[in-house]
Amino acid sequence: MGEDIVQVKVSNEGAPGDTAYEVAVIAGFVGTVAEWLLFLKGATGDTGADSTIAGPKGDTGATGAQGDTGDTGPQGDTGADSTVAGPKGDTGADSTVAGPKGDTGDPGADSTVAGPKGETGDTGADSTIAGPKGDTGATGAQGDTGDTGPQGDTGADSTVAGPKGDTGDTGADAPTPILDTTAATSVLPLVNSLGNYFTGTSGAAKSLTTYTTTGTTLGAYVEVLINTATEPTVTGATKVSGAIWTADVNMYLIVRYNGTRVEFFFLDI
Repeated sequence: MGEDIVQVKVSNEGAPGDTAYEVAVIAGFVGTVAEWLLFLKGATGDTGADSTIAGPKGDTGATGAQGDTGDTGPQGDTGADSTVAGPKGDTGADSTVAGPKGDTGDPGADSTVAGPKGETGDTGADSTIAGPKGDTGATGAQGDTGDTGPQGDTGADSTVAGPKGDTGDTGADAPTPILDTTAATSVLPLVNSLGNYFTGTSGAAKSLTTYTTTGTTLGAYVEVLINTATEPTVTGATKVSGAIWTADVNMYLIVRYNGTRVEFFFLDI
């Protein structure tokens, strides 16, 4: 159908004119009134702006079909503990996961009834750890004496001490120290390395000023308690360094043999 425009002049005068549909037919439209009305409907316009005024509330529609189950929501906060005990639940099935090991209990009392004997186990593998040493077996019979072998080379000195030898004869008694308290004794015996001791009567100091010696045992010595007005001398002995002799004072006169000569010196008390 073309797009010719039909101008219709409306006048207040004269007989009624053709209807719009009749005019369309005259102009070439082919179809029923209903089809012509559909023809008059233009293209769909743009969506209008949303109304700012709410329309009247419509009737409640029929209940729709149940929708799909929604996703599980986040876990809510733990609720407060109930103050009322709930009903006792059924006994749960045995756990297939072992719980933590409990503390070791106190040892139980020894049983007074023997348990049943277990079956004999398989023979274990040989131990890799030596067992305790067994008792020494009985001495076997002595074998025949073998032929004498050739003399071997002299061996190196042993680093192990040999068996202890027999106890030797009793030696002579060692000299014992002599304590001489005779005031008149002037001969000093050099025969005891443990020393001999000389004083006056009852342990008082000797007042003699001249002494001689007898014996020459190495290391022997004599100690004499003295208190004299003049310096004592020892015949045949050499004076060596010691304390300075002092008149009328208790001192020690020491006489000794050093393997070469007899020496004497003084010591303060």
